[in-house]
Amino acid sequence: MSQDRIPFFLAEALISLYATGADGQATGVPVWAGAYANGLRFSHTLAEVVVRASGAAYGTAHHTDEENVLSIERTWLLRKADLTDFKPVRNQQYILQLVWTAERQIFQRTFYGVTGRSLEQNSMGTNQFLTTQVFRAQWYVDASGTVATPIVVAVPAPAPLAMDTVGFFRENPLLPGEYLLGFYRWPALVQLVSATVIAWAPQTAACVLTLEVGGVLTAKTLTLPVGAANVEVTAAVDLTGVVVPAGALVRWLVTSGPAAEAAAWKAAVLMVVTT
Repeated sequence: MSQDRIPFFLAEALISLYATGADGQATGVPVWAGAYANGLRFSHTLAEVVVRASGAAYGTAHHTDEENVLSIERTWLLRKADLTDFKPVRNQQYILQLVWTAERQIFQRTFYGVTGRSLEQNSMGTNQFLTTQVFRAQWYVDASGTVATPIVVAVPAPAPLAMDTVGFFRENPLLPGEYLLGFYRWPALVQLVSATVIAWAPQTAACVLTLEVGGVLTAKTLTLPVGAANVEVTAAVDLTGVVVPAGALVRWLVTSGPAAEAAAWKAAVLMVVTT
């Protein structure tokens, strides 16, 4: 791998989906916010008409449109409160945003004029029930930035819920200096309430996750205690009083823990946010 390149893995994108009104602006709360895909496929196709003048040896292609198709495969999850499921509405347009992070670099792709195309559900073995949703987008815009420098893109975004829960995840070992997958920023000031983590335990030393706001580490931490291999452990922290300015990025960094062979892994952090 070239030292001037950073690998981004398609399925490690965080997905946010917003319904839009007639003016193209996002309305209400997001359908998904920071969702994680089991599988993600994207295709960009240019529609073309080939014209060949009389006597010409070759035709010339003229592009008339483009088609952007996203196929998102996720574990089928329903909200406990009402057990409702999302289904793309006929003729409803959405804004769909994908965000990748690696080595403190951020790459963002925002799709506009998004409409639902199909919905499919199937099972995998005995543990998962998968739902695959396919969307078509009229066009998309790419942007990039760093953890310390928010991406500035004209993306319509609704105000956050009065109380919301966001997630941070990592399947691989939790090694010092590495971030959990996921970051969040809000268009207005928000306050953090609490955070909990569940993960497979580290074996030789505790693993500490530290909250980062706007590129600066805070004093708020989650400590995963030592435990047997492949046994789940949990931890929680009160975040009352932590204020996140508009546009500031929020992440969780592994600040201490054992080497890979004894590290905690398969972690999920759920953080409660309020306006």
